[in-house]
Amino acid sequence: MAVAATAAFSVSAQTEYNVMDATDIQGTYFEEKPAEGTSSGQGARYQPLQSFKLGGLTFSFAKGTATTEPAYYYSMSTVATKLNTARIYNGNTMTITAPAGTNITKLEFTGSNLASGAVFTVDSGTWTSANNAVWEGSANSFTVTATGTWRWSKVKVTTGEGGGSGGDDNPGDDQTETTIFAESFASSLGDFTVDNVKSPTEIANVWIFKANYGAVASGYAGGVAYDTEGWLISPEIDLTSCKNVTMSFEHVINYFTSVDAAKQETGVYMRVNGGDWTTLPVDYPTALGWSPWVSSGNVSLSAGEGKKIQLGFKYISTTVKAGTWEVKNLVVKGINTGADIKDVIDFSAPVEYYNLQGAKVANPEKGVYIVRQGAKVAKVLR
Repeated sequence: MAVAATAAFSVSAQTEYNVMDATDIQGTYFEEKPAEGTSSGQGARYQPLQSFKLGGLTFSFAKGTATTEPAYYYSMSTVATKLNTARIYNGNTMTITAPAGTNITKLEFTGSNLASGAVFTVDSGTWTSANNAVWEGSANSFTVTATGTWRWSKVKVTTGEGGGSGGDDNPGDDQTETTIFAESFASSLGDFTVDNVKSPTEIANVWIFKANYGAVASGYAGGVAYDTEGWLISPEIDLTSCKNVTMSFEHVINYFTSVDAAKQETGVYMRVNGGDWTTLPVDYPTALGWSPWVSSGNVSLSAGEGKKIQLGFKYISTTVKAGTWEVKNLVVKGINTGADIKDVIDFSAPVEYYNLQGAKVANPEKGVYIVRQGAKVAKVLR
């Protein structure tokens, strides 16, 4: 699970950021695949890439009309000069958002591999399409739509006063939407717990993690369908200082009797402070199958605002039929109306890295680590 942290901009500032320094990367992660007997291959990547943070900016990506998902690529481990890149393709969109009270006035990208004849469009300001593309304008947030392949590794950001929601009488109330909680299920079930309400000895857990598939629920084993009920339950999510909170995830359904049957045998729920579960209305795929992955839509969690909640994914099967439900890329977003970020993260505190076995690591290389800074703890991928 990645936890968001936002660094503040100074007014009328100009800073250059490297994609290699991105944090809170959200998406589906794939390991590096070296080509046997060579120094080449396919680097580790997030694809589809949903978002990441760079300095105080949030970069959000969407597939749009493209056939290829946006991606964050790591340099191959065999390459001496490391160069991570963000990649967008014809039809993808990239939305760039600054903290509330800040306007972006200029972005200067260091890029490469721009498709011949590609011209990008923006909903605010002007965009010069080139490998080293430039955006100029004045906006707290804007979206660029790709008409060709392009990758970039650095961006120089110029900012000034402005932005925010406008007309907010409380300058301490940040109106920028942030990620409150996220779990991609890219490498494990994270901090989620499995409650096997009904499960035969042939099925150890109704919910399991499968690489490249995420969180998977099934009551089928050894060619037999079993009578099961299993819940995948999130850790406690603190919404006590949040508003306009929504949840979304991606999922596929297969081997159910029908789509309508899948809707009866799966479900998403929320409970407040350990109370009763209430059903959340989510969008389902329109057909059975392993693709495409379908978004649940932005599901309102307004009933949990100002409280602490948990999310639950319920699956059941019968001896007649046992479908399979796969879930990934869960994100809870909203506006944090609480204390300034400096009250949450002590930026003066030293950063400490630990491996997943709890041993402290002095010089972390690429991989998954537990990071502690002051009282803040997060699982991150370097």
